[in-house]
Amino acid sequence: MRCMLLGCLVLSALMAHGQALPSSMLWSLSGQGLGSNSYLLGTVHSMDARAFVGNDSLYMALSACSTLVGELDHREVMADAFRLATEMTLPEGLTLADLFSRKDQALVQRALEHELGPLSSMTSRMKPFWVIAMLSESSMRKDSSEVLDDHLQRSALAMGKEVLGLETLQEQLAAIDRIPLKQQARMLLDMVRHDLYRSAMDRMLDSYAAQDLRGVMEAADAEGVPGRRDRAMRVERNRTMAHRMDSLMHTGRPMFFAVGAAHLPGKDGLMEMLRERGWMVRPVLGRPRKDP
Repeated sequence: MRCMLLGCLVLSALMAHGQALPSSMLWSLSGQGLGSNSYLLGTVHSMDARAFVGNDSLYMALSACSTLVGELDHREVMADAFRLATEMTLPEGLTLADLFSRKDQALVQRALEHELGPLSSMTSRMKPFWVIAMLSESSMRKDSSEVLDDHLQRSALAMGKEVLGLETLQEQLAAIDRIPLKQQARMLLDMVRHDLYRSAMDRMLDSYAAQDLRGVMEAADAEGVPGRRDRAMRVERNRTMAHRMDSLMHTGRPMFFAVGAAHLPGKDGLMEMLRERGWMVRPVLGRPRKDP
């Protein structure tokens, strides 16, 4: 996903003139005296067909790179399913209902039963963040058997590429746990009251299919109901990922980074952080294509 694919517009120049971001989820990373480009793809964690509408340069770029680097190496997640299940569970003696007033709990419970059916019984001991994830997943179209990120990692392995993660599972779980349970509960209640798990995901996927990075970020913010704490968490994660991306590219091997699209744009996004480290970040423009 990154050779012979230089775009003609430089993001920093566009931002300086207040123009919209180019219509692309795929960006080339070059400079620092390195001969080969690396690439950065914004993804959306969905099975919906709209998530698989990329441009025709995507697999050409991936084939030119030695390594695919996701937010996580999903093989680690599969290998540590027990720890994931444990981290999803509320502390002993606490239930989901305890985080709401009686009236709000009734509203949440009705929504869970309507959306999840019999699976709603599984949520009684789950942290609200993971209940939100279940609601979002239940509202997705299942056009594919796997989410885009898994598809890309599987494709890279089939090509004989190395697959790595920018973060560990424990780091992602720790970041989630830094959101207080009461705040997670408010996020869940807002999603239920305003049907955000459906409307925000639809907006995000429509924006993604249109290659509209800013629209994806705005929809992700609506879905997650971000406050200052949540934005700070995203910025902290972006700093960590940008540092590790910089280190990986300095090995001299061309890297294909695939991370959630909402992490890319903005003054605290990955593209700007990489630019501050001296990398040239350019859009890779191409014709739309739909993965099989």
